Amino acid sequence: MKKFSILLVLSLLVKYSCAQSKDLPHQWIFQNIQHLLETQGTVLDPADIEISINDWLNEPLLLNKASAFELAKFFFLNPQQVKNLGKHLEKFGPFLDKYELQSIEGFDEQTAQLLSYFVQIEERKAIDYYSLAEILENGKQEVIIGCEQAFQESKGFQNPKQFVGSNQRIALRYRFALANKLYFGFSAEKDAGEKWGLFGDFQGFHLLYKGHGLLQTLAIGDYQANFGKGLNIGSAMFNGKSALVFQNQYLNEGIRPYRSLNESGFFRGVALAFKKKHFTLNLMGSLLPQTAGLQFDSLLQEEKFGSIVASGLHRTNAELAKKNSLINSYFGIHGMYQKRKLQIGLSYSKQENISSQNIENGLKNWQYPFINCHWGLAANYYLQNILLGTEFSVMENGAKAIFASILIPLHAKLDAMFIGRNYEKGYENNYGNAWSASSSIGNETGNYLAFSFRPKKYHQIDFYYDIFKSSGPSYQAAYAKVSYDYFVHYTWMQSKTFQIELRLRQLETEKNTPLETSQVKTMAPETRSQFRFQVNFSINKNLTYQLRAEKILAQKTVGLKYEGQLIFHDINFHPKGEKFSLHARFCLFQVADFSARLYMQESDVMYNYAQSLINGNGYRTYLIVGYRLFKNALLQLKIGQSYLPEKTEIGSGIDQTKGPFQGEGKIQFYYKW
Repeated sequence: MKKFSILLVLSLLVKYSCAQSKDLPHQWIFQNIQHLLETQGTVLDPADIEISINDWLNEPLLLNKASAFELAKFFFLNPQQVKNLGKHLEKFGPFLDKYELQSIEGFDEQTAQLLSYFVQIEERKAIDYYSLAEILENGKQEVIIGCEQAFQESKGFQNPKQFVGSNQRIALRYRFALANKLYFGFSAEKDAGEKWGLFGDFQGFHLLYKGHGLLQTLAIGDYQANFGKGLNIGSAMFNGKSALVFQNQYLNEGIRPYRSLNESGFFRGVALAFKKKHFTLNLMGSLLPQTAGLQFDSLLQEEKFGSIVASGLHRTNAELAKKNSLINSYFGIHGMYQKRKLQIGLSYSKQENISSQNIENGLKNWQYPFINCHWGLAANYYLQNILLGTEFSVMENGAKAIFASILIPLHAKLDAMFIGRNYEKGYENNYGNAWSASSSIGNETGNYLAFSFRPKKYHQIDFYYDIFKSSGPSYQAAYAKVSYDYFVHYTWMQSKTFQIELRLRQLETEKNTPLETSQVKTMAPETRSQFRFQVNFSINKNLTYQLRAEKILAQKTVGLKYEGQLIFHDINFHPKGEKFSLHARFCLFQVADFSARLYMQESDVMYNYAQSLINGNGYRTYLIVGYRLFKNALLQLKIGQSYLPEKTEIGSGIDQTKGPFQGEGKIQFYYKW
C-alpha cells in the first residue's frame, strides 16, 4: 500500500486536461463501447459494435413510424422514456421537428440530443430507381490503410526464425454505402509474422442490398445474422453482462454486412430476406473455411482433426498447415411475424464441418464428427409498458436451452429487469451467442436481477445481482459449481462538463485447488472484488480530462489474498478549427498476482481498439496524434509503451520478448468521399 500511495501522489502531479471531441456521437460511441466490453474479462473485437452504432447514424430511424421494439435497441433510453415517447405520439400526433423530443416527459436535454442523432422525422427520397451513375454519385466511399509494428522483436523472428512473414500487421479496407440501401466492400489483412502473399493472409468481401418490396435483403459474401436473443442464430461477438445493466439484445437485428477484420464469427455465402405484410422470411447459406488443429489417434496410429483454432494466426509452417483445412457448412431459416406489440419467430439451422479436399498428408477425418441442428422459437411482447421476451432452442441430440426476460418500468425513477436462463450441459451452438455469464452457451443455469434508479436529476444508480451454476465440469472446475456476481455503479453528472462515477463489483465462484494441496481433485471458493473511482471533466470545447483509480482484491482457492491497482490520466485535445488532435494516457499499476489482474480499454486509431491486460508492476502509456491532411483525409499515429521493471522477459513461447519494455507503433490513413 505504501508503494501504491507514492505512485498515486506522483500521478496526481500530472495536471494535463483531456479534450472532448466536438463530434458528440464519436465520443459517446467510445464511452459506451467501454461500458459494453469492460466487464467481459476477455479480449474482444469491438469494431463490429462501433459499426453497428454508426449504422444508427447512417440509417436514422423514422421516428413517427417507430415501434417500441425498434426504440428499445437504443440502450440509452430507459423503459419509462420509451413508454412516454409512445404516449406523446398518441396524444399529440406525429413529430414535426426533433426539438419536440425535449418536451417529452422524462427526457432531459442530453437524452433528447442523443436520440436526435439516430432518428429522422421525414422519409428520405426513394432511391430504389437510381441509375448506376446516380448510385456512384450519391454513395459514400472510404478507404482505410493501416500498419502496426512492435518495437521489440519476439522469439519467432529471431534465429532460428520461425515466422514466415514480416513483423508488421497490415490492413486494407474499402467500403461503399448508399444510405441504408446498398453496401459493398472488401478487405485484406495480415498479422505480424504472416505472409502478405497476393492479397493478405485474410480477405473479406461483402455486398448487401436492402429493398422495400417483397425482397427486403440480399447479401453476398461475408455477412452476419442475428435473430431473437441469439440462442438459435446469433453471429455477433457480444451479448453478455455489461455495465449497461439492461442491455440484453443485439444492437442491430437481421442480416447485416460483415465489415470487421476478425477471422471468425461470421457467415460467408448468400442470404435472402423476404417480407409480405407482417411476415418476414430469412434464408442463410454459408461455406466458411476454418483452421483446425490436429490430434494423434493412438489406436489407429494416425493424425486426425481435433479442434477449431479461432486465433486467426498463420505465422509458422505448422500454423499454415492447419489453415483452411476445414469448411464450416451452414444453412439457416428464420421466419417472423410482427405486429405492433408482438414479435414471434421460428428458426432452424444445420451446421456441419467438412474436411477440405486439398488437405496435405491425406487427412480426411474429423475426430469428433460435428453435425449440429437447432430448432427454435423466440418471442417478444409488450404488455402495457412491460416488455416480455423469451427464446427456446433444442438440438438434434435433445439438449435444450431457454432464455426468458422481463423489463418493467416500476416508477418514473425506477426500472427493473429479470433474466432467467437454463442452458443444459450438452447444449452448444457455434453460431449462437445468447446472453450468458460465460463466453459460450451451455452448462449454465442462472437468475439475473437488475435495477436502474434515478433518485434525482443528474444522479443514477445501476445495480445487478446474478446467481448462476453449472451442472457439470467447466473451465477450471472439475465439478458442478455455484457463482455469485454483484455489481453497483453510481453516476453523478454535476453538469454537462463534470461527471463522477463509482463502481463496486464482486464475483464469487468455485475453482479447482492446486494438485499439490490434495491427493484428489477438490474445489474451493475464489473471490474477486473491483472498486473504481472515475472523473470526467470537460475544461472547454477543446479539452477534456479523465481520471480513473481502480483496485482489485482477489482471494484464491488456497486462501491467499492478492491486490491489483491502477491509476490513469487521459488527455483529449482537439482545437476547434485546427487540423490536428491529440489523445494521451499515462497509467501506473501494481498487480501482485494474475488473479488480481485488471483489464483496461484503450483508445486507438479509427476502427481499431485495444484492451490491455494489466499484470505485474510498472506503467503503460500511449499517444495518438491525428492530422487532417485535407477535408476528407485523416492521418493517425499511435505510439504505446509498457514498462515492467521487474521483468527480464515478457510473454511466452514464440511470442516472448526480452527486457522490461514492450511497445508498439501504428499508422493509419483514412479517406472518404
